[in-house]
Amino acid sequence: MKSDVAVAQYALEALYESLLRNGVDMYCHAGPMMHAKTAIIDDRFATIGSYNLDERSRTKNLEVNIAVDDEAFATHVRTWFDRDLTTATQLDLYEWRSRPLVRRGVEYVAFALRKLL
Repeated sequence: MKSDVAVAQYALEALYESLLRNGVDMYCHAGPMMHAKTAIIDDRFATIGSYNLDERSRTKNLEVNIAVDDEAFATHVRTWFDRDLTTATQLDLYEWRSRPLVRRGVEYVAFALRKLL
């Protein structure tokens, strides 16, 4: 998964280990950056859009999502999401921990600067 803003990518990656340790399954999309965010809840409610769950998206960026409470729509979205997973690579906690120490340092600095992004 690659962001169009490298420092934002490093800041994000600073969170990966904690997420993986806490049981979150994470996958890296192999293709070009995908800006859309998708959530499917209880196989009935689906939301798709560009909105990031952060203060900047809420107050400054022009972001939008669509939210649909419909089982047929959620099933359709799930089908496309599962198709994307077939070409993605699942992150492994132990492999992630073996990344170079310098990279960890870059991630730490980027995360510390995240409010400036």
